[in-house]
Amino acid sequence: MGIETKNRIMEEAGRQFFKYGIKSVSIDDITYGLSMSKKTFYENFKNKNELVEAIASDFLKRTLDRMERVKEEKNVIDEIIGLYSFMLDQFKSCNVSFIYDIKKYYPDIFKVYNEFIDNALKNLFVALIVEGKKEGLFIEDIDEKVIFSMHWKRFNNIIERELLPGKDLYDPVFSKIMKLSLIGISTLKGHQIIEEKFKQPKL
Repeated sequence: MGIETKNRIMEEAGRQFFKYGIKSVSIDDITYGLSMSKKTFYENFKNKNELVEAIASDFLKRTLDRMERVKEEKNVIDEIIGLYSFMLDQFKSCNVSFIYDIKKYYPDIFKVYNEFIDNALKNLFVALIVEGKKEGLFIEDIDEKVIFSMHWKRFNNIIERELLPGKDLYDPVFSKIMKLSLIGISTLKGHQIIEEKFKQPKL
């Protein structure tokens, strides 16, 4: 029962944090949204900070789990598209205020997130590019680490609404940006596979 209640609190808090930003959401807002007493909340979390840390930890765990499943895809192109799509999906309902609040009020959490990106995510992406080169899908003389930095900077620009601020992340234009990013580093063989992949309705 305790785990189930904790998960309910984290789910509702995450929904409100993404929609309104962390600073704007109080414990009262969260418990009201759940029709729950504050006593029940404090039986599960000491305070709002502990709740934010739990949500951040859960996000990284889910991302790591998805990264493991990426390796089960049929080929490198599917793996990279799956990774991009997953990361974009995580932020589709995210208000810019949430990212601002994490950076300003929870610098330790933001630091852990950046370390995760600079290590686990970067290592996976670089490995996929190297594998794609061996398969003749990506241009031989590209620097995998530079490509990751460029792609991740563009991704940050998207989720922080610096790129196309008038559009939400559900807009198909972001799938097209993903496609162009991949085509820019691909060989003719890779280009043809990418074109086929993005013809599929799910993308």
